[in-house]
Amino acid sequence: MKQILCFGEVLWDLLPSGKVLGGAPFNVALRLHECQQKVVFCTAIGNDKLGDELLDFVEKSKVAQFVTRHAHLPTGVVQVELKPDGSAAYTIEEPAAWDAIEGPTHWEGALVFGSLALRQAHNRETIDRLLETATEVYFDVNLRAPFYDFERIKTYVQRASLVKFNEEEFSWFSQENWGISNEEEALDAFELAYPGIELCVTKGAEGALYMRAGKRVVASAPKVTVSDTIGAGDAFFAALIAGIRQQHGLQQSLENACAIGAHVASQKGASTALPEYLTLQFGD
Repeated sequence: MKQILCFGEVLWDLLPSGKVLGGAPFNVALRLHECQQKVVFCTAIGNDKLGDELLDFVEKSKVAQFVTRHAHLPTGVVQVELKPDGSAAYTIEEPAAWDAIEGPTHWEGALVFGSLALRQAHNRETIDRLLETATEVYFDVNLRAPFYDFERIKTYVQRASLVKFNEEEFSWFSQENWGISNEEEALDAFELAYPGIELCVTKGAEGALYMRAGKRVVASAPKVTVSDTIGAGDAFFAALIAGIRQQHGLQQSLENACAIGAHVASQKGASTALPEYLTLQFGD
């Protein structure tokens, strides 16, 4: 099975309790590695103390990497505010080194990226080059105001094999695209507008929905006590990708992804190692 390239930001989430490693693409890469997938993480960091600390953490994770270091752009940081329900609000500081990722000259495996990494033209040019040869494209719509717009999101949805939204993001996309707020109507409209593109909509504690070629599969999430939701959606996405690539079937893949996402939501931060019982199902 060909490698997966995860492209995008790695950064420090600055929580009230201190800094923790973050960035959705790195979270996905870390979880794919735990799910025994062959993954390469592609990013950029600053040539600074925060970058040194971050690179040390990435190297200890044993995830293969393609890292650019910039002398004049700082390592990315995000101010994180945790709400009483465990959800998080983010203030993403700029400029950041991850806005200028070089990447390989081309890529013939699977490609995973999110919408935040598309906020600057440099990364869009790199992604466009990689899309020319990528075999499967997994696109995570991860809206972080003010770093997105509808036309850009639509452009990359059209180029994906699988698109993941959360419930609020899919509602926004549907209203911007078709003026539709009803989910069933929006799913029909998506299938008509983007034939052949698979869709996943996550719904937090309520689970998730997957649509492929007119078939819709739903799965519930295990009930857990939420510590914080940081990285839960990324863990879900990684497990879903791993299950699909290993042909576990849509229902099983979605249920496994919900279980792993729920487990991460029950932990503090995004990078606590998954227990073995959740990852034994993956592998050759």
